[in-house]
Amino acid sequence: MSLRAAEIDDRGIAAADGAVSAPTWIQYTTGQHRTEATRSIRAGRAVRSLPAVRAAWESGHIAASAAHRIIAARRPGFEVQFASVEPHLVEFAQWREYQELHAALLHYKHCAASESGTSPREPEGLMLARVADTWVVNGSLDDATGTMLHTALEAASTAPAPDDTRTPAQRRAGALHDIARWFCATGRGESDHGNAPHITAIVDWATITSSAPDARHNFHGTPIEPALVHRLLCECNLTRVVTGPSGEVLDVGRTRRTPSRALRTAV
Repeated sequence: MSLRAAEIDDRGIAAADGAVSAPTWIQYTTGQHRTEATRSIRAGRAVRSLPAVRAAWESGHIAASAAHRIIAARRPGFEVQFASVEPHLVEFAQWREYQELHAALLHYKHCAASESGTSPREPEGLMLARVADTWVVNGSLDDATGTMLHTALEAASTAPAPDDTRTPAQRRAGALHDIARWFCATGRGESDHGNAPHITAIVDWATITSSAPDARHNFHGTPIEPALVHRLLCECNLTRVVTGPSGEVLDVGRTRRTPSRALRTAV
């Protein structure tokens, strides 16, 4: 896709079709995210100067993800050194020896940084976007951050039960959910607004007294399914706000289902 994306941009196909830019045209015609389309165009142009990577990529001997990793590791001013190790990098990628590939790329970047007097650390980036009723996560982390995240996910992941049909990726998503929930529930963080998240259900008096309860549910202005509401209410701090005909607050409910131990002792 990257090679075709660069070719589309060079030929001006997007402009001829009336698109604002090539990434926008690719997003409209293929459904690929605009950021990913831009990344594909850059990779397609960069691989033209890497004959070994391009040949292995076009023939299907290496995966696109491995090709992108090799391309992204290049450092300006060290093209000759990179060309000397390029065949070895392709060999690692071809035989799926990704740990060796990662180590070789890291060694190259450290050598380049040492000679240029710069830091080998790459800028971090994380994309989190909502698409319909799901969230899409994509990005790259430095070695230290990635290692910490990997360790946290491993610690939060439980051994699959015999009847657990989830894929490893789905189990990692569940572990990430548990980590995020723990962080929000404990209110950890350096900011002053690190409180546990609350759900406030605002119900008017007419809805309570009518025989047909309101079935609409909204989360940040977006309709959500009742099943998700019930799941959120199982673990949230619930505040019930009952309003009168003029909008006055009649009841604010409770935030605890049962009294605390200290409160029971006091009573």
